[in-house]
Amino acid sequence: MKHDDPIRSEVKLAEHLRTEGPVSVRAQTSEHGPRERAIQAILTQLGADRSGMLSEDQKRQARIILYSHSRGGGSAMVELARKFEKNRILVLLAVQREALRRG
Repeated sequence: MKHDDPIRSEVKLAEHLRTEGPVSVRAQTSEHGPRERAIQAILTQLGADRSGMLSEDQKRQARIILYSHSRGGGSAMVELARKFEKNRILVLLAVQREALRRG
């Protein structure tokens, strides 16, 4: 199943946040792969310039929440949060939902 398949719970959550959340909320899903792609997508949403940099004011205004639905995604999420922290960009919340195994 593709990472952006509408049947996936994380895709449903992102869609719900986009349609029912405050107008300032931007939600998107990301597949496993190069974390730099996810970082660049987030920085772009925050208004980064062409070089991928945020102003100090943009960093202060950033409100990031990361959500993962798998153990591998959880470690990637922690890595993302650490990279943002290193650049003085606050991650407000990081949530990991462990998938239930059947049988």
